[in-house]
Amino acid sequence: MKRSKSVRLYNVLFPIWFLMYLFPSWLPPVMLVFNFAFDTLVLALAARWQKIGGIRKLWRQSILRIWLLGFAADILGALLNLGIYVGIMALADLGGVWAEALYGFWHPLNFPGSTVFAIPGAALAGLLIYWLNRRLSFRRTGLPAQTIHKLCLALAVATAPYTMLIPLYIW
Repeated sequence: MKRSKSVRLYNVLFPIWFLMYLFPSWLPPVMLVFNFAFDTLVLALAARWQKIGGIRKLWRQSILRIWLLGFAADILGALLNLGIYVGIMALADLGGVWAEALYGFWHPLNFPGSTVFAIPGAALAGLLIYWLNRRLSFRRTGLPAQTIHKLCLALAVATAPYTMLIPLYIW
């Protein structure tokens, strides 16, 4: 019997963050495409769950607004998080017990501080996704108000920016 060579695979799981630093220009187009695809998936599943006929027509009438309003809501949530971060850092610059607490355990870039301080931004983005989609995305679809409410709620819960809750630095 002939012994076969064993095959070893090193670094099969290549870190995506390393690719981001090597090729940062590819990230925004990929992010836009995946966000569009995810919004499409959530809309289709929510419409099927609501037993809405003509999902393709509904998609054509509303997906562009859903997609763009989702980005607007995410940006406003991120701006709220930025305001909270600037406020906390200004408070920490005052010194004393505030500086020790904020630069230690509750620093907004570390866990658990980043998660706690990111909750308002993620929640605001989710609320804006619901409200903006309810006001603007389904206006001319002819759907009943209760169905629109459920579609917007599904979009808000599924597409809220949960990645804001991930700490920037984990050590």
